Amino acid sequence: MPDGIRSERRLCEEVHLNLAYRWFCRLDLADRVPNHSTFSKNRHGRFRDSDLLRHLFETVVARCIAEGLASGQRLAADANIIQADANRQRRGIAPHIPVVDKSGRSDGTFERADFAYDAERDVYTCPGGRELKQSRRAFTKPREKKPDEDGMLR
Repeated sequence: MPDGIRSERRLCEEVHLNLAYRWFCRLDLADRVPNHSTFSKNRHGRFRDSDLLRHLFETVVARCIAEGLASGQRLAADANIIQADANRQRRGIAPHIPVVDKSGRSDGTFERADFAYDAERDVYTCPGGRELKQSRRAFTKPREKKPDEDGMLR
């Protein structure tokens, strides 16, 4: 939300007082400011499946980069605390954890492709010739390696 406004109720107060916000919302001076739930429903409902907000954001960022206000090289994330409710049956939440591909390294550390895998022995070997072990401890009775339901050894 603009200018550090953290709630729809506060946004409604600002729209009531600020002419620029009224203009953006296409409200005349005599028009009533919509209820805060209208802003919330639009933000969470109407625009959720639309590319409008993404397009607006990307356009603003591109303009800031073009004007020298941002480099586009770093990202800062907002860490607002929100109440979590991950019950998928109650709100239709689709959980998502993005996969970050760190296979191509430029910081002097080894890349994923630098490691050799021996499928017969189920062992990875690092570029220095050392084997990467599944577990660091040497058990008197070796543990049985069982893949999980996805076929992965953890």
